[in-house]
Amino acid sequence: MQSILIRPALLQDAPEIAAVHIAAWRSAYKGIVPQAYLNVLSYEDRKNMWTDILCRSNTASMRFVAVDEHNSVIGFVAAGKPHDTELDFDAELYAIYLLPEYKGKGVGKQLMLHIVQWLVQNNFHSLYAWVLEDNPSKSFYEKLHARLLDVKKPVEFDGRQLKLIEVVYVWKNLNELLMNLK
Repeated sequence: MQSILIRPALLQDAPEIAAVHIAAWRSAYKGIVPQAYLNVLSYEDRKNMWTDILCRSNTASMRFVAVDEHNSVIGFVAAGKPHDTELDFDAELYAIYLLPEYKGKGVGKQLMLHIVQWLVQNNFHSLYAWVLEDNPSKSFYEKLHARLLDVKKPVEFDGRQLKLIEVVYVWKNLNELLMNLK
């Protein structure tokens, strides 16, 4: 595998992160998320979303990108302060996505290592991730010894409730996860 660099995401990465986000969704969620929804994913909307996220400077969250030898973004991860206050975990993995051709090559694990190191350095102790119940990539979390909680919720996209369910994977101890990633 060519050399991959993991670094903090920069504002100028927003267009490439948006492209990765859409490509990853269309690949990972084909046959799970309605195709009509996947077909109309808007590059401009995602680019604007990531530009907005990357413009906000805060210490409550972090984003890293994986770049190839041409400095092109091939994946990203985002985590930080939880959105879900009902769960008793102090950090949330918001997203981790790769271009389809980089899946299964260790890039996701490298991204997780960087984000978990950041979380530990910033005094976060536990982590959760909401994952589509039918997502075949959920084995990624299981290989990292995440525990599946008996908690489910319906999925809503763009204010519309779809016939999809999310489940939650958790790590109660980020230091243990860090050891598993090294």
